[in-house]
Amino acid sequence: GPGRDARGEAGQQVTLVTRDRSTPCQRPTIHRIVGVDAYPADRRDTLSGSWAALLARFNGRKLVALTEFGGVPDIERMHRFGVRWAYFLSWSGTYGPGSESVETVARIYQSPEVITVDELNSAPPVIMEAVRQPGGTLQLRGTGPRGAKYRLLFSGELQKPVGQWAAKANGSFLGGVFVIPAGVEGGNPGFYRLVTP
Repeated sequence: GPGRDARGEAGQQVTLVTRDRSTPCQRPTIHRIVGVDAYPADRRDTLSGSWAALLARFNGRKLVALTEFGGVPDIERMHRFGVRWAYFLSWSGTYGPGSESVETVARIYQSPEVITVDELNSAPPVIMEAVRQPGGTLQLRGTGPRGAKYRLLFSGELQKPVGQWAAKANGSFLGGVFVIPAGVEGGNPGFYRLVTP
């Protein structure tokens, strides 16, 4: 049911049920989570008042999470003030990482204080967005497992076997986000594919 944080804004309580599928007949594990949704004018706000109020009320009984955040929270700054959410979730688009500079998003998601979903799941790399830059170059943004090597491939024909696609860039993922500036092959439209060796 709904809860309230220190500023009187509506928070939320969530019940998360998980089950270990490797063990038959195991009872589900129930995790009770209480969270705060925050859209501070200053995105460097540590939300220490909300954190302290929720911690005082639920410490040891429920996970305390930042269930929505406008932009990307400055986790390292929050940690310096003793604010340690169980997890955080940013909106997408203009209310999420897209509203921050690439450098800010990379700094936060690549911080040793942050574990991203791609690190937990070792999910395959994904191109999330392609943005045409001034001058006609294409900038690719997406996610990939931290530390994994990648190759960016290009082809003018989608049906071509992957082994025949041209390599455009190589590198390593530094965290939950990556940005690859890629020139458009001869000015012609084409297809990009991100692969790990």
